[in-house]
Amino acid sequence: MANIQEFIKTSVYIVNAISAADSIKITDRIVFAKDTGKLYRYTGTAWEIIPTSDIKYAATLEALPESASNGCLGVVANGGKPQLYAWIDTAWVLAGGKGGTVSLAEAKANLPADPEAGDIAIVKAENALYYYDGSAWVSTEPKVNIDEVYVAAGNIAVGSKLENLTLQEFAERLL
Repeated sequence: MANIQEFIKTSVYIVNAISAADSIKITDRIVFAKDTGKLYRYTGTAWEIIPTSDIKYAATLEALPESASNGCLGVVANGGKPQLYAWIDTAWVLAGGKGGTVSLAEAKANLPADPEAGDIAIVKAENALYYYDGSAWVSTEPKVNIDEVYVAAGNIAVGSKLENLTLQEFAERLL
C-alpha cells in the first residue's frame, strides 16, 4: 500500500507557454504548458520538464509505488474520477485537496448523484457554487436568517422565522 501523507492543497496551472509562468514561480509548483504539451516543475531556480519516467499511472492509490523521487507525479484512475498526486519527501500528496471533481449542472436538481466530500459544482440556473460536505450539497451563497418577521410581505407572514434561505429563495418568497 502506498505511503500517504496528510492532504494538502496544491494547484496545477495551465499556461500557453512556460515563459508565461514567471509570475507563479513557487518551488515544486507544477505547470502544464500548452505549446509543448509537457508538465514542468519549478525547482526554486528554474522550470524543469517532468520526465515521463516521473509520471506513474495506477487504477487505485494503493497501486502507486511505495516510494518515488521528489516531485514524481501519480495519476490515479479512481473509478473514473481521476486524481493527481505528487511524491513529496516520504509520501504521495493529493494535488488539489480532498475533493477533486468540478462539475457544471444546468439546475440544482442536476447536481451529481455520486459526489465525494470536497467535490464542487456550478449550477448555471442559479449562477451559484456548491460544494459537497460529505453528506449534502451546500450552497456557498449568503444565507438569510431572520428570527421574527414584523411586517408581512409577499409570501412571508408576520411572526415567521426565516432560516438558511438563499438570496434567490428569499426573493421568491418576497415576490
